[in-house]
Amino acid sequence: MRLSRRFFSNEMWNEARTFSSCEAWLDLIQSARFEVTPRKESIGGREISYSRGQYPASIRFLSQRWKWSEKKVRSFLVHLRKKGMITVECNQGMNLITLCKYEEYNPMGTTKGTSKDTGIEKEINELRHEWAQLRAQLGAQPMNNNLPQSELLQKSGHTEGTNTKKEEREYIDISLHQKKENTEYQRKPSFLRHPPLKRLITAD
Repeated sequence: MRLSRRFFSNEMWNEARTFSSCEAWLDLIQSARFEVTPRKESIGGREISYSRGQYPASIRFLSQRWKWSEKKVRSFLVHLRKKGMITVECNQGMNLITLCKYEEYNPMGTTKGTSKDTGIEKEINELRHEWAQLRAQLGAQPMNNNLPQSELLQKSGHTEGTNTKKEEREYIDISLHQKKENTEYQRKPSFLRHPPLKRLITAD
């Protein structure tokens, strides 16, 4: 579960109280710098430069923030350092705390102030998988002149329509030709419409 940074602006988080160890650790995570670019800041009259996953804070500041004694803050930081969870550099009374596995808590893929919905991520991944399978199936189907099936169907329908229109034109041309021959035949004199009788007898 990824927790939105908006949680830490809620009044329940900001109410005055003594922090538990878990809350103190969570506070270090959300207080560390999220951006990759280094930042320079003047703290207590001293200029401090820190980068992603780092948090400059004095023992006194953390003591007031967590409502702990300074001794308890030091013991807590020592405990985290022994566990390999943080490293601490002290410069002019200012502790620069570096979270060792900060990327596990705030990956670069997330946007500051928001958390990804894992359900939506899962659905998107499933859609991508189905789309990849569909593309593979389409790629396995036979192609004609490198055209997709949908275009082949359209092209086939267009060809059939073209052939039908061509046949209709040929039929009209034949009809007009026959009509023309009949008209010329009717215009001939009656004695020219039939072959001579002698020709018919000779033919027998």
